[in-house]
Amino acid sequence: MLSRKRSAPLTTPLLPLVAQGDATAIEQCIDRYSGLVWSLARRFLRDQGAAEDAVQEIFLELWKVSARFDASKGSELAFIGTLARRRLIDRVRRLTRRQEAQSMVEEPIAEESSPMQHMANQEDLTRAKELVASLPPQQRQAIEFAIFHGMTHAEVSTRMEVPLGTAKSLIRRGLDMVRKRLSSPSAPMPHLS
Repeated sequence: MLSRKRSAPLTTPLLPLVAQGDATAIEQCIDRYSGLVWSLARRFLRDQGAAEDAVQEIFLELWKVSARFDASKGSELAFIGTLARRRLIDRVRRLTRRQEAQSMVEEPIAEESSPMQHMANQEDLTRAKELVASLPPQQRQAIEFAIFHGMTHAEVSTRMEVPLGTAKSLIRRGLDMVRKRLSSPSAPMPHLS
């Protein structure tokens, strides 16, 4: 008795049609992949509202980059899953950075801390801001985007129109200079262009 292997049904990729602006393909794409994107969003984000926002952003991003899909490099499912996962990781990192930055800025003063300690903390914060302001323009801008605006390295790279590695280096070197200067107030702040 011969057994017949079941093969998965072949589905026509929808992204090439989406790239052409086919409204039916867009609806079919949402129907076909919303479950995948929604389950990934719920896994990454605990808040349902945040997950809903993320799903919407992912599909909007998908429409923008649909022309990049190449069936010879992988399946449409993998393309969409990878894009969704990357966007969700970026979102979680951005939220984490914002929460950390906000907690640093709004850190409550412990009841047992003295007014002198509070003044010292405020002086450190002011000094750190001055040191960031004294960095070379590209480093200062990269740090401001990353820390004060909660952008990911990739977002800083895009915003500044520099390669990803350059954005990472600008942020790392700038923070290293600020850290060194804070730990040894007598050390001069090097200016690199």
